[in-house]
Amino acid sequence: MKILAIIVTYNSEKWIDKNISSILQQGFVGDVLVIDNGSKDNTLNIIIDNFPKVRIIKSKENLGFAKANNLGFEIAKKEQYDYVFLINHDGWLLPDFWNHMLPVLSDPNYNDYGLLTPVHLDSTEKELDYGFRKYAGDALEKNKGKVIEIDLINGAFLFISRKCLEVVKGFDPVFFFYGEDIDLCLRTKKKGFKIGVISNAKVVHDRKERLLTDDRIWNHLVANHLIQLKSIQGGFYKSFLKTNYSIFAGYFHHISNKKQRKNYIKLFFYLLRNRSRIQNAYNNFN
Repeated sequence: MKILAIIVTYNSEKWIDKNISSILQQGFVGDVLVIDNGSKDNTLNIIIDNFPKVRIIKSKENLGFAKANNLGFEIAKKEQYDYVFLINHDGWLLPDFWNHMLPVLSDPNYNDYGLLTPVHLDSTEKELDYGFRKYAGDALEKNKGKVIEIDLINGAFLFISRKCLEVVKGFDPVFFFYGEDIDLCLRTKKKGFKIGVISNAKVVHDRKERLLTDDRIWNHLVANHLIQLKSIQGGFYKSFLKTNYSIFAGYFHHISNKKQRKNYIKLFFYLLRNRSRIQNAYNNFN
């Protein structure tokens, strides 16, 4: 068993020491790779000074979540790691994490799971993270067992088997921020793999429900429509036309909201400008 833990950092000095220390707790078998998206703070110095064995890829620009992780995926495939483990920079693993996780990862009874995730807690270390609760809360309440099957999960703490990674080819780089994890889940299920939560392994995602800033609203809008476009069967041009129809429907639905109307107009031209790139995503990451 060999695991490549991948952390995409961006101005992560608040968490990075605790983050990496928690990965390297007793039981970890593998390596840590940091892909830094152009941090301007002390993130890289903390890693270099305290964790000399951690591999670092430095990007001068913010590549986004999908493209940055894809760099790590290529290393994992080339060097034949059994799993990649995506770890958000703003979180950490709780004690005994690997004692709970490794028996599942090494159990052939779970080989049909392409994506596996631990339970995500919020900063209190007691309550479920709000994003995790949305995708997995009901399943955890209704089912008991070591591994609980679910349909979707966010990419904050995500194990991807090499077999799954080779089939789904990683994240679709058409997504910059938001949506790439849901798209990955949809493609994973489409290829016949299962998605599961390992119920007794726990991590902390240190975030509060974030305000919907203009940038976040825009990124969510783009991601939602890209997922919609890629989900429509019948060929790219049919999906492209249907998605643009939904954009116009959204525009008129928000006719009294000037800011949202502008976003829908902006989205229409965004899709037109990026049509060839989106078509490539539709054909190659589907």
